[in-house]
Amino acid sequence: SDVAVTDEGAYNSIAPGEYVMYGQLMKINGNNTTAVQTTFQKLSIAKGAPANGTMDLTFPGVKVVSGEKYVVFEKLYKASDFDQTAGKPTNPEATVAEHANPKDEAQTVYVPGVTTDAKDGDGDKYVDPTQPIKIIDTVTGSGLIPGKEYTIDGELMMAGANGEPVHTGVFNNDGDVKVVADKDGKFAKDLTFEMSVDKAKELGLWVDENGQPTPTGKDLVVFENLKLNGKPVAIHHDITDEAQTVHSGKMMTSAIDSSDKNQTMIPGQKNAVITDTVTFTGKFEPKHNYTLVGELHYVTTDS
Repeated sequence: SDVAVTDEGAYNSIAPGEYVMYGQLMKINGNNTTAVQTTFQKLSIAKGAPANGTMDLTFPGVKVVSGEKYVVFEKLYKASDFDQTAGKPTNPEATVAEHANPKDEAQTVYVPGVTTDAKDGDGDKYVDPTQPIKIIDTVTGSGLIPGKEYTIDGELMMAGANGEPVHTGVFNNDGDVKVVADKDGKFAKDLTFEMSVDKAKELGLWVDENGQPTPTGKDLVVFENLKLNGKPVAIHHDITDEAQTVHSGKMMTSAIDSSDKNQTMIPGQKNAVITDTVTFTGKFEPKHNYTLVGELHYVTTDS
């Protein structure tokens, strides 16, 4: 998204004269920095005027990406060493003063972001809504202030008739969960969501068809919120995001004796053929191929 970054630069012990404060917004990539945008402001110090003060440098329309961080470099030049038409110094080395420390927290701007991976309690992307539902959502945060404590929380959502997000009222266990950003400004934490069979029916995840609980194939999508000191700093609210989605479905079968189409076989019957019709109600993940495997078991009963 596009944002405006404003940096307050301070100067002191500057001799009277005409100057230009030059700012560079740098994207931090590990131990390297890359210039994203530059700006400048004219500074005039008259004789007898205070030789210290502050001034703002604004970088408008910066396209930032969640998980990134930026640092601002400030460099003061004499006006004679700066081309104001081109917006850059004629002699980059001729600084009167500069502050260009990529590790200075006061100069750093963070762009918090969260990504997620929601799965059923057994590790796949499917839940049977005719049974109690448990979803584990692994939330990964990046672009955070190292050592700071944040909280995360989430809610299960569904898509409405027109694809709009619809609240289910099912939130993660334990409410706001505390996390601390590591030295790289990251964290990973699991959120757990649970839903009863009755709640799933109330939400239309399954219906009763002639006494048979039948899933409707509706998806559940996890929305997450990241907060610092109680204020939201990042959200992950995308009803179409596959990573946030858990599909609902159920597999049912109907096995018959192929010779007479019923479920009774004659003792001693030779070359018997059993046909098992498998029905799956739900959605398949487009990025996967699936294989259906069946195994015939012999059932014994106690005499």
